[in-house]
Amino acid sequence: MIITTIQIPKITEQEIVHLNPFFLEEDIQKIQQSITKINKKRSRTKLKKHLISLFDPHLFQHNIYLKNEFEIINFLGEKLVQLGFIEKGGIDDIIEREKMSSTSFNNNVAVPHSMQMNALKSAISIVLNDNPVNWGNNSVQIIALIALNKDERNIFRDIYDSFIKILSEPENVYLLLKSKNYDVFINSLLSLMEE
Repeated sequence: MIITTIQIPKITEQEIVHLNPFFLEEDIQKIQQSITKINKKRSRTKLKKHLISLFDPHLFQHNIYLKNEFEIINFLGEKLVQLGFIEKGGIDDIIEREKMSSTSFNNNVAVPHSMQMNALKSAISIVLNDNPVNWGNNSVQIIALIALNKDERNIFRDIYDSFIKILSEPENVYLLLKSKNYDVFINSLLSLMEE
């Protein structure tokens, strides 16, 4: 941030705060507003970086319709194995967790995951279905399969609470379902997280 009492041209990406030659109360507010703006920008940049690290474009898919939730988990798990996010046994861990208790919300979302943090690299595989699929006793259109590496749990923690909160609101789910590609999905998710 550049604080100045003279007019200077905007030649950098730096935040410029023009103050009166005699320091006034409104100058304090200008500085505080600029600091808030800078902090929001940093927070957005960090959040977007974390989102991009967890939501790989190769793990973003539309319209996966299989016989049941276990076949879907297996299908998504195989892709995670192929891309080096989990080992083959990780799929069994996710299925075992799903058998214990369905990971579907009653509002159109399933979040299958393992009880272990044994992924090689943390990732969230996303499926957006135009039509609902049966998942436990519910029907879902968004499936967010989570693979978590214990060494990356701090990054994941920054995202997870906000992500789950977003998925618990039907209007957010509806908005995310409109995403026709990875970039639109990430930008929609980022906007929702900033609200």
